[in-house]
Amino acid sequence: MFRKKIITFALLLVMLMTIFAMPITASAAVYDEKTKANSEFGTITGMLSGGLVFDRKEVSYMTSTTKTAPIIIAELEACLYSTGKVISSDEIATQYNAKYAGYTWECHSPTYNTQKMSAYGSHEARGQGSLGVYTAIINF
Repeated sequence: MFRKKIITFALLLVMLMTIFAMPITASAAVYDEKTKANSEFGTITGMLSGGLVFDRKEVSYMTSTTKTAPIIIAELEACLYSTGKVISSDEIATQYNAKYAGYTWECHSPTYNTQKMSAYGSHEARGQGSLGVYTAIINF
């Protein structure tokens, strides 16, 4: 009898965790990833991922390499899709002697959060030379 109560309680707990852990994203996320390789940095990967989270537009931007880079940079520019007006620029994440740099940009404007946006990423590794890729997510 006691064992059945524990199993019932455990199943109820799992069910509640599943219900409350469901994402509260109102729109599908959009994603872009580009890669390029050379001998100094290995493979560089630039990534943008954006969507609507809790009624707020968010864009995650990341640059990674398979070899440590003296300087690694991830940069983002967010614009209104309809007009091209820049909402946010100079969103830059820089790391030194690393394999990764990145951050998440959040829009806190109720006006802009209801409009379609586009985001453009610049991803670069610097050392004796440099290696870069560009990403874009449009109309999210």
